[in-house]
Amino acid sequence: MFQQVVRWTFIITIWKKYKGQLLTIIGYLASLWLVSMVHDDYLEYVSAAGEGNQTVGASFAAKWLAYIVFTVIFYWVFQRVSKSGEVGHQGLGFLSKFRGLGRSNNKEQSGTGVWDDKQKPEASAAQQQSNPEQPKGSPNKDPFANIRNKETLRSEADLIFELKGEKRNTKKGA
Repeated sequence: MFQQVVRWTFIITIWKKYKGQLLTIIGYLASLWLVSMVHDDYLEYVSAAGEGNQTVGASFAAKWLAYIVFTVIFYWVFQRVSKSGEVGHQGLGFLSKFRGLGRSNNKEQSGTGVWDDKQKPEASAAQQQSNPEQPKGSPNKDPFANIRNKETLRSEADLIFELKGEKRNTKKGA
């Protein structure tokens, strides 16, 4: 029973991830099969009727022309489906549950993908020119640019130690 659950989970994940491509391929193969079946029916009709042998060559030309047309259409549709961003984990709904987990409140990001102004030191003009801000989701966006602009890197443990040190200093001074 567990094997069936794993198998169906795998199949559903693949379907969600590659749905557009799979439907395009199925449609392409079905259209080629349909053209082939229509051509075979025409050849059987010609042989049964005993007439129209002059058009058999033209039927083969039409069949191969239809194959080429469907192949070009398939290639065009497949490229558009692949570029639409449908490929990958975007279609998997269960991953949306994990967005936002693991971030603490003091490291909150703004919607543009840049750290809060309280956390980010001012970058030099040369750094700003070499690394202009790009819209979110841009393929050339450097995810570590905000870390490179910081003067010092501190972990969450360092921040906790600083807070505890400040509390001790205020208790001793009071």
